Amino acid sequence: MNIFRTKDFSLSKTEMHRHLKLWDLILLGIGAMVGTGIFTITGTAAATLAGPALVVSIVISAICVSFMLQYTLETWIAFVLALVIGVITYFTYGYKNSTLSKNQ
Repeated sequence: MNIFRTKDFSLSKTEMHRHLKLWDLILLGIGAMVGTGIFTITGTAAATLAGPALVVSIVISAICVSFMLQYTLETWIAFVLALVIGVITYFTYGYKNSTLSKNQ
């Protein structure tokens, strides 16, 4: 493999095809916005609230994420189901005990 290779201009058409659909582009945009927000909040916290311990916490979280990536598909399905049930329970309990449901 030559790392200094150049493009062959004799070809009229390239071999690359477009594979991204509209849904892929929408999700890519949402991911970019969420990622930007996370990095902005981390930077603000590092500048105003935390000291050198922020770097240690980021390293610890990276280690935890690397362990989580080794889980099987069944573990992830169980995690998502537990998360969904927890969210539904949280919002149902909150709505039943809120002032919104007492006014109706």
